[in-house]
Amino acid sequence: KAVEQCMSKDVKALVKAPVSKESSKMAGVEYPGNTELLGALTGSDRIAMMMVCGNIHSVMVTRHIPLSEVPSSIDPKLIADTVMLSRDFLKKTTGKDAKVALCGLNPHAGDNSILGTEEKTIILPACRMLRKRKIKADGPLPADSAWLKTKNGEYDLICGMYHDQVMIPLKCI
Repeated sequence: KAVEQCMSKDVKALVKAPVSKESSKMAGVEYPGNTELLGALTGSDRIAMMMVCGNIHSVMVTRHIPLSEVPSSIDPKLIADTVMLSRDFLKKTTGKDAKVALCGLNPHAGDNSILGTEEKTIILPACRMLRKRKIKADGPLPADSAWLKTKNGEYDLICGMYHDQVMIPLKCI
């Protein structure tokens, strides 16, 4: 009902409380999280979960999936689409052309492929795609450095590859 009211513009916003994934599953809800459910209810083909804390805007490429599935769930197009959707939203709401920090997946952003190759094979191509579209994007960056730089105002949007890469630092801040 709340989504219907938002879609008809009877109300301007929807506020939700945290939801137990276990309770949702027990109730037969087929979506892994509210983002996916709201996407389906609104008929949206592009969705993202953006979190905001003060002037920090953060988005995650994957949301409610096991960590072991993250590497096979990300690709350059998905990363670029997530950033573009978030950047377009920020441009619409703040008028600002956001500078984006792309987090690496692995510690130290893979440390030149010593700790993983996803940075070179997936995230760097996504960064190049974004730059070709004239989006100011840097990465892949070590997540800890990217968060500090974003907190210090060097970036307007930080993009993490998985849920906790965004939620833990944001909640700590």
